[in-house]
Amino acid sequence: MPAQASGFSRPVASGVTISAKPADGLVKSPLSFFSSADDAALKNLVGWVEACVRAVVSRINGASVAPERLRVTFNESWFHVTRSGGFHDVHVHGNCSWCGIYYLRSAAAAPARDGSAGNGINRFYSPMMRGGVLRDFGNSYLGRDYVDIEPRNGRLVIFPAHLLHSALPYVGDEERIILSFNSRTDRI
Repeated sequence: MPAQASGFSRPVASGVTISAKPADGLVKSPLSFFSSADDAALKNLVGWVEACVRAVVSRINGASVAPERLRVTFNESWFHVTRSGGFHDVHVHGNCSWCGIYYLRSAAAAPARDGSAGNGINRFYSPMMRGGVLRDFGNSYLGRDYVDIEPRNGRLVIFPAHLLHSALPYVGDEERIILSFNSRTDRI
């Protein structure tokens, strides 16, 4: 589907991080997807996502504020349609505190096998250096340098905005479709 067929004048309609994405294989909507949609099912999904973000923020802050006393603002939201060859290089998100990915259609994404990178998975990188450049038993408690999340239809992943992450290259015949957001949370 060319960008024009999706209703956008260019494949990455948001114009954000163009150099971190391939020239082909990815279509990205403008950054106002949640607020511009008037579909009842999407509105219900956005309400559920908002409740999940409130629950995560409440819990990560020691439940000092009940989820119902938090207001979530989606300052950016968009969808990605990823085709074979599509990826998104390592990045963080600014001007927000929590981000999320909702896998609408995961297609042929698969976890890593035999030491290879997973097909179209999302990789989240540790913010901690692992004992400098030395890796030995002394710092093995720090674990791996990354966590791979396998896309599954209906899975919601919520993560802090400062966390480096990427979408590894996807290869397959089906399109992979995700909804993503950046949010702010305040007490009310």
